[in-house]
Amino acid sequence: MKPTKATERVKRPVKGTLSEEQAKEVLRRRSAYERNVQASYVGVYRRAWKGRSLRAAINAKCLDCCCQNRIVVRNCSCVECPLWDYRPYQVSE
Repeated sequence: MKPTKATERVKRPVKGTLSEEQAKEVLRRRSAYERNVQASYVGVYRRAWKGRSLRAAINAKCLDCCCQNRIVVRNCSCVECPLWDYRPYQVSE
């Protein structure tokens, strides 16, 4: 398969880099974590875990950092964070 611009920009680990035991452990831990995620945000985390959406990964990380509260994400004052400019739920001007 010929690499596209998107696949050239984003370097993801190849599925085969994890042993079967490690892959099972990742799935077990994500499943346990998912039980503590608000139902309205489960889809964001699932898209991020698939590894196909950088936007979903940023959204999930910001929600994770701000205790799954979109108002806290919107009002985030941690300007040192490299994701601050890209955080979700900002008010458009």
